[in-house]
Amino acid sequence: MKIGRRLMEKCLEVVKLEGANKIILYTNQKLTAAIELYKKFGFPFVSLDDDKYLEADLKMELEMKNSIIEN
Repeated sequence: MKIGRRLMEKCLEVVKLEGANKIILYTNQKLTAAIELYKKFGFPFVSLDDDKYLEADLKMELEMKNSIIEN
């Protein structure tokens, strides 16, 4: 198993244990491998309403009820 997938699985487990409802991430369209990983975990693109981070030109959110990781 690749390290990116393992890290994402662990992050989702911790987020669920902490009781979060949603994960928001900002990324850049140049990071194609990362974006593909996020998509595999169910992160859809959402509107980027602000320019919170200079390098970020994409925003993705995952509602925890839609996560592929089970408790």
